[in-house]
Amino acid sequence: MNQDMVVCNCGAQTIIKTSWTSQNPACRFHCCNRAGRTCGFVSWAEPPMNQNPAVMIPALSDTIRRHEENAREMAYKISLRDQQARTLARQNRVMKILLGCTWLFVVMYYICR
Repeated sequence: MNQDMVVCNCGAQTIIKTSWTSQNPACRFHCCNRAGRTCGFVSWAEPPMNQNPAVMIPALSDTIRRHEENAREMAYKISLRDQQARTLARQNRVMKILLGCTWLFVVMYYICR
């Protein structure tokens, strides 16, 4: 069944999703594509996925764990970069104040001389 030809009860084009339940592992199905307001339409897609679910699900679980670990590492690196950016912004403000004070002293020196 072609995804372009499947229309749900409300007339919207369906999307194909994959079931990861224990009753229907790796089974693909058509469902309503309306954002926020689904009509409840569900229809099994043909043909079923070719790979053996007993092999595919553990492999996908490992991939998910790796991605989650990478996401945690990236979040930590981002927090370090944010902290460095805040430190540099503080140093930048201090340097601008010092530069302004220096100019003020130079101007006062020439005025009071």
